[in-house]
Amino acid sequence: KFLKYPLQSSSRKTGPTFFGAKKQLTYYVRARKSGNHTLSIGRSKGIYNELSSFIETLGDYDTDISSKGTVKILGINIESIAHIIDAIEESFILTK
Repeated sequence: KFLKYPLQSSSRKTGPTFFGAKKQLTYYVRARKSGNHTLSIGRSKGIYNELSSFIETLGDYDTDISSKGTVKILGINIESIAHIIDAIEESFILTK
């Protein structure tokens, strides 16, 4: 409903997971009843600085580094998650 681009998806207890074959990134959504969800981007360890800078240009998003060294965004709503994933799949350029 919210995503512009078709992605492979699966469900976990904590929320959905999406995989974008184009960018080879995995998007883990930790869904919360409060509506303040977490988006973790798997396979982003080597591109943390570039990807977090890109996400911060999309809006007022504070990116964090997870214990695994990947990008994580805390306390965002579903529309923001869709906006971030769509923007990455559409415009983010992998340089490595």
